Amino acid sequence: MQMNAFIDAHTGEVIDQFNGIHTLSQASGPGGNAKVARTWNAQLDVEPSGTLFKMDTARLRTTNMRNGTSGQGTIVTGPLNPIGDAAINDAHGFSEAVANMLSGWQGENSINGAGFKLISRVHYSSNYENAFWDGTQMMYGDGASTFYPLSGSADVAGHEINHGYTTFHSNLTYSGQSGGLNESFSDIAGEVTEAYIANRAPDMLVGRDIFRSATGALRYMCNPPQDGRSIDNLANYRTGLDVHYSSGISNKAFCRTVARFATGSATGAPTRAATQRASRAWYVANKQIWTASTTFTQAARACTTPPSRSVSPRPSWRPSRRRGRTSA
Repeated sequence: MQMNAFIDAHTGEVIDQFNGIHTLSQASGPGGNAKVARTWNAQLDVEPSGTLFKMDTARLRTTNMRNGTSGQGTIVTGPLNPIGDAAINDAHGFSEAVANMLSGWQGENSINGAGFKLISRVHYSSNYENAFWDGTQMMYGDGASTFYPLSGSADVAGHEINHGYTTFHSNLTYSGQSGGLNESFSDIAGEVTEAYIANRAPDMLVGRDIFRSATGALRYMCNPPQDGRSIDNLANYRTGLDVHYSSGISNKAFCRTVARFATGSATGAPTRAATQRASRAWYVANKQIWTASTTFTQAARACTTPPSRSVSPRPSWRPSRRRGRTSA
């Protein structure tokens, strides 16, 4: 086994490590943005063609939309080292990281369990401040005044790709409580991806790395109301609430479950190992128990009484009744 790693150029932190023995060639290039620097050093799995490559392998395909909104985009090709487009490198590299997390931590062969090819469309539209799963693939905008390129965050990539996991399994309806649960599962999967690739506990701040501001995040999983719109308990749920804001109920439950697994206290600090352990309950529930119309209460019961013996012991959470897209 040949193990490799890549390092954050600013902090020296090990961002990812992996088995370097591959059947396909690898390429390298820059990633990240002005806020988060990274180098994909011999880590991008590509299809070789002499001294050139194309980002189209058995598991992954990445295309350049060139600011268009229709069509399939152009499969990225060029010289092996370096690949100079950070947004494209991040989309391709993080897609591979998600596939590896699903295999290594969840025992899944891609999002459908049967090797579904992960397709990323990068440079979608002009100044587009979002990313989304369209039912078959990921679309990443370049951002503008609020965001850096949306492909530049492991948790955003994990979020969007795992909407596909939900599509292939519970197929949670994207409205009402099931819609909030759908969004929450993707938020959770994003943080699990972050923990997997960064080799540390996740920050539980969805999309922090793509915010141009120093402190912004799309959602605050351990304190959902911090954004001024999200809720963190079932008593505050109202029909018609945006699914991104109702996701806070399950997000906080996951955060507390990770903390309890890590420290024995629901308010303790998360760890990478506890994140992996807690994630199994949500993945198993999504695959084996949840249905299109699952509510928060039903989801809690599923996560606390999972049918799979691979999740043990049980996490202890339920949607609190105290008062107080599919896109990122």
